[in-house]
Amino acid sequence: MKKGISLFLFIIITFCFCGCLSFKDTKTSNTSNNTKLETDHKVFQNIKIKNFNGKVFYGKLDNWKPLNTSIKFTEGLFFKTSEDSFLEILFSSENEIKLCSSSELKIEKETLIKLLDGEITASISVSGREKINIYASGINIVGQSGRFKVLYSKEKNQGEVVVKNGLAEVGYIDSKETTNKLTGFYKIVFNQDSLGSPTQVSMKNYDWK
Repeated sequence: MKKGISLFLFIIITFCFCGCLSFKDTKTSNTSNNTKLETDHKVFQNIKIKNFNGKVFYGKLDNWKPLNTSIKFTEGLFFKTSEDSFLEILFSSENEIKLCSSSELKIEKETLIKLLDGEITASISVSGREKINIYASGINIVGQSGRFKVLYSKEKNQGEVVVKNGLAEVGYIDSKETTNKLTGFYKIVFNQDSLGSPTQVSMKNYDWK
């Protein structure tokens, strides 16, 4: 009889102990997930609309909405400009990008921008070095300093990177072995499968306003 009671008490105590551990693990997991979401939310809150003009839209896929300055960057968003319009975005690192007319991009996060079509101008601050990556086709452009442009034609699947002043590093997204360092008055052409060599170029051929 005593053995039966002891066994019963042992089972009850073991069950309660395991239940407490399970509750603790679940609570810890939920706290971790909530912290991650809050962190992501704070990061995207640091991206702001600096200025825009003309017909500019934002959204996901084909769900486009007219842009307004009160939007929240809580997740990756698509932006699209019409003809004779532009959009300027300011990041917490004080880096700026300008989406020129008839262009489209996606902001994945504060340090990663995908140019899907058209043209952008990037201005890199002293505190923003290496804090912005721009993808275009299979190419990755890392802003080090100064101002540069990325132009990409989705239809032709080709583009170019042009540096007005400062430094930008250009290489393949999936490889760090081939990296070209571009300085002022140089450009490099690219497509998904190839990356050209730096060549000198006149800044008069581009609009830097």
